[in-house]
Amino acid sequence: MCAFDEVIEAFHGTDMIEDSIGTCVEKHLVHIRRETAEDQARAILTRKSGTWSYMDLCDVIELVNCNGFDDTNMRFSSLFLRNRRNIEKKGIETTRGALLSLLDDEHDLGNRVKEAQRIYGSSAQGMFSSLLYIKDPSVYSPRFKPIIHNLHRFDLVSGPNLKTTMGDYRRYCEIMKGIERSYEIPPQLTDYVLTTWIDIWENYR
Repeated sequence: MCAFDEVIEAFHGTDMIEDSIGTCVEKHLVHIRRETAEDQARAILTRKSGTWSYMDLCDVIELVNCNGFDDTNMRFSSLFLRNRRNIEKKGIETTRGALLSLLDDEHDLGNRVKEAQRIYGSSAQGMFSSLLYIKDPSVYSPRFKPIIHNLHRFDLVSGPNLKTTMGDYRRYCEIMKGIERSYEIPPQLTDYVLTTWIDIWENYR
């Protein structure tokens, strides 16, 4: 059994999980709370497509960042606080233009990412990948450096190393969706398993 198999065996074998500050909650409740928050974020993105206000996007960011445990810790850390500041700095019109390009399924994903980064800059990959994930969790995954680090650390990436930019985002998503299918992890919990749960598993095994 490889190390990641042990990680997953422990994850599937417990009903209670904890976040990075030690708050314990039933696993299915974390899943439900995250899924509910994602549904609410998706409704805003869809219902107000192209007309989002600053507060609409802040609401989406808050919902995406729901960790499912409590209100004292964020699912994707302080990155989303920086994205709020980015929206203020870039302006709502520029932000809308970048997101409209990014979320347009009629064009190739690579071109959409390039255009969004051309408009908005390359520093928002966490926000871009998370909003794509909200649009369709069956296809996309949130992309963050700690996840990429553990994918390589547990030999879950075949072929060349993943880049630290959005340049190979399609390949990253294929790897993440393959892990979800192979190990029966809901997309709402994959980022948790590949970050917080690995740390907990290492501390208590």
